Amino acid sequence: MPPRASKPKSDENESKEYDQVVAELFQRLYKKGATRLPFSKSDIERVAADLKLSIRNLPDITYTYRSGRSPLPPEILKHGHWAIDGAGKSKYVFVKMSRAPYFDLPVDMDRTPIPDATPQIVLEYQSNDEQAMLARVRYNRLRYDLIRTV
Repeated sequence: MPPRASKPKSDENESKEYDQVVAELFQRLYKKGATRLPFSKSDIERVAADLKLSIRNLPDITYTYRSGRSPLPPEILKHGHWAIDGAGKSKYVFVKMSRAPYFDLPVDMDRTPIPDATPQIVLEYQSNDEQAMLARVRYNRLRYDLIRTV
């Protein structure tokens, strides 16, 4: 796969706004010793309004951090390892974790080249998101090749 392009400027601004909202929300909820901090979509709306931010897709804030698209802001991570989990319809919870949810691959790890069998028309119209990655996984049969399932 070709290297991922850098984020467009609008995505960087959006990411900063998301960080501001989620960091402020965490600060409002955090109490020393807490391991679960529940919140809802309306809490996110309230924080965004208080910060005078106009965010078009508020549910994308939680999705950004739950999916691993972006790590939580440093203002949260200074309190330990936290993750956002779902807790019902439009309800979420910050959960304190015992260890970091990420890991680094060894730099000396062998790479196996895989010819890209993704159809040209798909490559032409795909963007740089999760759906594009999933399409390439499917067309290149990576799931089958790596774990031998159909």
